[in-house]
Amino acid sequence: MIERGNVEHNSQNVYYRSTLGAAEAGSEVRLGLRIRTQEPIRQVLLRIWQEGVGEKLINLTSKDANDAEERFYSAEVAMPEKGCLMWYYFIIVSASGTCFYGNNPEQLGGLGELYHHVPPSFQITVYNKGAKTPDWFKHSVMYQIFPDRFCRAGNTIIEKKGAVFQRHAITRIRIRGKSWPMIFSGEISRESR
Repeated sequence: MIERGNVEHNSQNVYYRSTLGAAEAGSEVRLGLRIRTQEPIRQVLLRIWQEGVGEKLINLTSKDANDAEERFYSAEVAMPEKGCLMWYYFIIVSASGTCFYGNNPEQLGGLGELYHHVPPSFQITVYNKGAKTPDWFKHSVMYQIFPDRFCRAGNTIIEKKGAVFQRHAITRIRIRGKSWPMIFSGEISRESR
């Protein structure tokens, strides 16, 4: 049986994924998986799909000897011709059975995990070929506003797993005659006021 620490793919490391971040439409992305085991590996598959379009099962190959203790399996995968989200995980068929390697339980990307069931998937964002960031935006600061954080009854802060905020940095703002709680995450120095 393949053990958890003996399989590795890191979606944020070019050794395992040739394009970090988003990939251009029509480009190729190399995806790889490292396996350390004495156990014979029969097949390593990449399941990759685009929502509403379909899936592909791609056979990953290794240049390492079959009896090597550590083997690196990889495949070059063509990205669609139009921007979209692609999802993927790995299927490992060994002498002792089938296991899966997918995103970590927090689904944050990076180092994944070995599962004995269909795992959470890694994501590749595919952007349209030739897309350019406007010059005026390249050195800008962008604020993302989440209206659901402002309009809630009472002063109760709903804690969400993985959310980062500072309880002491809560203030109230007035919008259209109503008072709303405002949560700042980060430090506000006197110099920046």
